[in-house]
Amino acid sequence: MNRDEGSLERTTKRIGSLRYFIKHQGTTRKTFGTASEKQVDAWKKQLAEELELRATLRKQRNRAVGDTRRTTRGGNVTQPAPGIELTKFVQHPLTGTAELLEVERIADELLTHLNQAEARARIAAVHVPGASSRLVQETFLDFARELGFVDESIGLFADYATSSLRPDYFLRLDGTGILLEVERGKTTINNMDLLDFWKCHLCKHADHLFLMVSKELRQNPTMAAKREYAFVVKRLESFFIPANYTNVRGLFVFGY
Repeated sequence: MNRDEGSLERTTKRIGSLRYFIKHQGTTRKTFGTASEKQVDAWKKQLAEELELRATLRKQRNRAVGDTRRTTRGGNVTQPAPGIELTKFVQHPLTGTAELLEVERIADELLTHLNQAEARARIAAVHVPGASSRLVQETFLDFARELGFVDESIGLFADYATSSLRPDYFLRLDGTGILLEVERGKTTINNMDLLDFWKCHLCKHADHLFLMVSKELRQNPTMAAKREYAFVVKRLESFFIPANYTNVRGLFVFGY
């Protein structure tokens, strides 16, 4: 990890900690004590400074790696080259809303983290024939928790007969939430991408899906690579034609 990447990661960690303190200062008394109004104001001031610093570091990093943004039919693609790709689909009425801006901010933070050299190396080390998606999840679990995601949250489908359903990760937002699903070998063979989309459609606590899939999948060393990411983007795009709208208001497909 170079100096700029290290600084960006440390800044992101500080931001995650500050957001946690501000959010939970009234409910974590056993651990932190009751924070005074002055202390909370100080945290908020520091948070604003850290956010400004991170924006500057991101600009420096993007210039270094040659970040490009382009638009494709049906979705916006962010593709820092080389690295993790992101395609997003959003229902038109949500465009420009505070809800979407918050979800996009979280997606951008995750994308920035995943595209750091150390994070890419961790994913590459476990993204091998025969490996499970759980190994991929574990490479960025700590960062996902810093963003506020809860590992395999239960009880999200309590109102259904299929109440045992659970996502890989869940992040609760104001009036909505995000399901984060990580797939590898079974993405299209077992239609896991469609299952994840269906779970988000049913979930009353989440209207947005972050779906991570492999860009090139090999089940064994001798087989030709399957372009899972491109295939998933192509077929899930259909759900964002207005006549086909579902309860999934935003879809963010990450290709690793």
